[in-house]
Amino acid sequence: MPGIDLIDLNDPLLRERGENALRLITHEDDELPDSLGFWYLWTAKEAVFKQKRELINFDPKEIPIKVSFDEEDQPVFASGQIGGRYLVRDNTIVALATLAEENSVLELIRSDTQNQSLKIRESILQYLKVNFNLETSIVSDGDGLPIIKASGQPVSFTHHHHHMAFAFDQAALKSFLGH
Repeated sequence: MPGIDLIDLNDPLLRERGENALRLITHEDDELPDSLGFWYLWTAKEAVFKQKRELINFDPKEIPIKVSFDEEDQPVFASGQIGGRYLVRDNTIVALATLAEENSVLELIRSDTQNQSLKIRESILQYLKVNFNLETSIVSDGDGLPIIKASGQPVSFTHHHHHMAFAFDQAALKSFLGH
């Protein structure tokens, strides 16, 4: 199950977070290159939290994150067995956390709609219809977390300001569909 988080840096209500704010979210084992800031660490921690799908309060200080650069000089992160990557586009930082065996779909969408929660669900359903010929719905599991109804598999989504994103394990969906 992938976990995802994003921050839209164009949000006029978003306050800049400097070195002092890092102490509020930092775990003693965190590693963050100087060239990357607070929001890289924050989005990675949120994505890892969502990947675990635990019914506990989010406490960023409890999630160790090591941010580094891959061979293509792109930022990546890890937390135990969970790995992650970033998508940085349109002044938006998206963090995607997955287990090694997952093959995740990641979609970033710009939207000016007021009801982003409804819009992101509609976008997921449209994606499933177009790419997998699957008509279904997004419902909540027994814990109140979102799943794709037809397959029962978890889906992760997020939205902030004018951007939304979703992720799910497409290998699990293909297996369910017999592809």
